[in-house]
Amino acid sequence: MKRKYSFFIAVAIVFVACQQPQIAAPPKPVDLDAAKKEVTTMLDDYHGAMKTKNASLMANLFAEEGLYCGTDPNELWDKEAFSDYIRQAFADTSVVTNYTVERRKVRVSPDGKSAIAVEQFIDSYSPKILVRVVSHLVRDSISWKLDFTSWALVPTNADLPRINQAVADEQSATQPTQQ
Repeated sequence: MKRKYSFFIAVAIVFVACQQPQIAAPPKPVDLDAAKKEVTTMLDDYHGAMKTKNASLMANLFAEEGLYCGTDPNELWDKEAFSDYIRQAFADTSVVTNYTVERRKVRVSPDGKSAIAVEQFIDSYSPKILVRVVSHLVRDSISWKLDFTSWALVPTNADLPRINQAVADEQSATQPTQQ
């Protein structure tokens, strides 16, 4: 009988010992400066593709499940719709995209798997109002991909009253008069 109990105790000890959580190796430290340089290079490629009207390169930089926002409230696209929009816009020979990113801030997550970028510039389609692009990027096993972008026109606070007045004047001029 004593042998039977000893056997069950030994089996129980082995079973419990096998159930102990394995201590994971500490994660490899992430070189955030290198990741930031990779993100910066990817963003330069993105803007280079925009300037040279290379729609296929731009589409390759988008994540499959991304969300892409234009400057108009109706411009909310997935990858396919945004890629189609870009192809159509680039086919228009009157569209000229010429700008230089004047300011860029990049923040890489501590695990090195995602980043946020904020870029600002003046473009030919908005020569008086700053364009700000906010992007979220994710790192897959190969490269960085844009999984969110939001393009916005950002007037100075001092210009807001004049812009609001111009919009109000335009709205009142286009509304039919009542008699």
